[in-house]
Amino acid sequence: MEMRKTIRVKTEAWCERVRLRGGTNLAVAFCDGCGKAVRFVTPEMAAGMLHANTREVYRGIEVGDLHYLEVDKIALLVCVNSLEEKLANRANADRNP
Repeated sequence: MEMRKTIRVKTEAWCERVRLRGGTNLAVAFCDGCGKAVRFVTPEMAAGMLHANTREVYRGIEVGDLHYLEVDKIALLVCVNSLEEKLANRANADRNP
C-alpha cells in the first residue's frame, strides 16, 4: 500500500500542490535562487548527496550556498540544483588546490 501526503507549497509568485510518495520525499517547486521550477529534497537526503551531515546542509543554507524552500513553516526542502553546484565546486576545489 502506497502512502501519500499532500503538501501545499506557497511562494509569493505561485502555489503548487506537491505530492510526496512513500519514502521518496522529492518535490518540484519554484526556486527563487534558480529562477525556475526545480526538484527539492529533504535536508537528510541533501546530506546524503553531499556525503555529509545535516549540519553542513544547514550551514550551506545559512551562507547562501544552498537554495531552500520552507513548506507551511513545518518543513524545509533543499534545491537539488544548488546541491549539484556545491558538489561540482567541491570537486573542482579538490582537483585545483
